[in-house]
Amino acid sequence: MRKIHYKIIFSVLEILSSKNSLTRADICDHLKISKAYLSQIISNRYLIKNQIFSKRIKQWQKMQQLH
Repeated sequence: MRKIHYKIIFSVLEILSSKNSLTRADICDHLKISKAYLSQIISNRYLIKNQIFSKRIKQWQKMQQLH
């Protein structure tokens, strides 16, 4: 399960590097997964507890601001 979390994070960063906005549909298309599966992953306690998305995205945004 952890592997898919990292794939999602990297997909989010990849998509955001070329676009200003991000939707669940963008992530699903990029990873070739269903919206239901993505929702299941996002609602997973592990992601919520450790806030992987918010930490990684915030770090990435800080890096982008520095460059």
